[in-house]
Amino acid sequence: GYGRVRSPGPAPHWVLLAAGFLYAISDEFHQNFVPGRTASLLDLAADAAGLAAGYLGYLALIRPGRSRR
Repeated sequence: GYGRVRSPGPAPHWVLLAAGFLYAISDEFHQNFVPGRTASLLDLAADAAGLAAGYLGYLALIRPGRSRR
């Protein structure tokens, strides 16, 4: 019908991971301007580990439950 737009499908996983990592980098940069906060490579590494854990959790728990067409 009119007004409908077809979606090209979900974004590739690497795009989502890259977006999450870029957000973590921007957060560390922003912390340089907040009084009492500093940017840290260890904090960035923790953010990346959390991103990886969330992604692996998605793959292990949610994705296998999808219906297959």
